[in-house]
Amino acid sequence: MKDMTTLMDNIQAFLQACRAKRLSQQTLEWYEWLLSDYNVYVAQEKENLPPWDSPDTIDGFLAHLVDRGVSAYTTHAHFRALRRFFNWLEKRHRLPNGNPIGLVEPPRLPRHYPRGIEADDVEELLAVVDTNSLLGKRDEAIILFLWDTGVRASELCELALDDLDMEQRRALIRNGKGNKSRYVPFGIRVREVLEKWLEARSSIAQCGRVFVSRWGRELTRRGLSILLRKYGEKAGVSVHNPHAFRHGFAVAYLNNGGGIHNLQLLMGHATLRSTEKYLWSTDRQAAADHAQASPGDHLRMRK
Repeated sequence: MKDMTTLMDNIQAFLQACRAKRLSQQTLEWYEWLLSDYNVYVAQEKENLPPWDSPDTIDGFLAHLVDRGVSAYTTHAHFRALRRFFNWLEKRHRLPNGNPIGLVEPPRLPRHYPRGIEADDVEELLAVVDTNSLLGKRDEAIILFLWDTGVRASELCELALDDLDMEQRRALIRNGKGNKSRYVPFGIRVREVLEKWLEARSSIAQCGRVFVSRWGRELTRRGLSILLRKYGEKAGVSVHNPHAFRHGFAVAYLNNGGGIHNLQLLMGHATLRSTEKYLWSTDRQAAADHAQASPGDHLRMRK
């Protein structure tokens, strides 16, 4: 067996290369988490495994995740991280036995349509927010901002005061996915609740972020998920995670007449393929509308 520090050393070298490439902190943490799982598995099963750079070991790890009940999407995320890792090792000539990842079949993903929150659910959530309290003003602004912009959880948490343009009703999302920045517009109602929150925020804020914790510090993604779950349970809304707002925004935008190419820009998708998955909703809506407005069904048939 190879020395187990070899795998960890390679992981650390890969992460250092990612930092040198100026990948986002979120991406770095994602790679570190996924690759650490692989390192732990290899360390625990070393007596029963071939070398860590063997396709059989990678297959064993993916099967181990399935046996643990890890979701298909998380299992696939581990595979993608390993693919990126081993391809980098190959480029750096760190794989004397060749790159094993090309011999590993990627885990299959179930075909599904994104499940997003709907307008009625958003209204139910807003109905249980105490907007007379300081944090209630914050939470109302968060819920409406997520629904009206479709930003990612990390993008909302990292939004700075200087990135808000209240006059033009838009926000600059810096260093989104792929380190790309973009503007997202928001409506009149969102501006109104933002103004109320920003006025209240000044009494507790200790940082430059728009949305802060109850202690005035940076709101974390975990903190965001907790507060949305609290309102979801209180309102009886089952779909309430931050990404459900992103999916819901996309579907509502298209159903309200928005264009697919503009939606791509607003969501910060690198390719149109990522955005096209939301078209299923407009297809479903078109079918429902046709059932009520079918030209054929409205013909007066002559006998």
